[in-house]
Amino acid sequence: AARAAVVVTFAPLLKRRGYGLTWKEGCVLVYGGLRGALGLAMGLIVEHNHYIDSKTATSIGFYVSFIVFLTLVINGATVDEVYRRLRPYRPNQYRIRHLAKQLKKVEVELQNADLRRLQRHWFFQGCSFELIFQCVPNF
Repeated sequence: AARAAVVVTFAPLLKRRGYGLTWKEGCVLVYGGLRGALGLAMGLIVEHNHYIDSKTATSIGFYVSFIVFLTLVINGATVDEVYRRLRPYRPNQYRIRHLAKQLKKVEVELQNADLRRLQRHWFFQGCSFELIFQCVPNF
């Protein structure tokens, strides 16, 4: 609730400063930011406080750590689904093209490195590597 209040409070200020924040981005920001760091810090402070008896402090530390762990596991496992369902940004039309271009670049670099290594190997001396590359599929 505190994170949501901060996001709602500062969203207009961010918009005026040039950093627009849509409601979908705000939801992802609030949901993705729930990791329990503040609760864990407070639990550690209580655990190391000399005015609280050791047994109570240890119990509080254990329960807070367990809650933080569950928060990490649950949010970590579900934040991708929240993002996918909200779709805060339109799909990038150039993503697939860029990915294909980068994969092609990696493929060519690996082929060239492998080709040089194979050409130096004693077993492949005298082979026609141009003919071999004509037979190998090129994706």
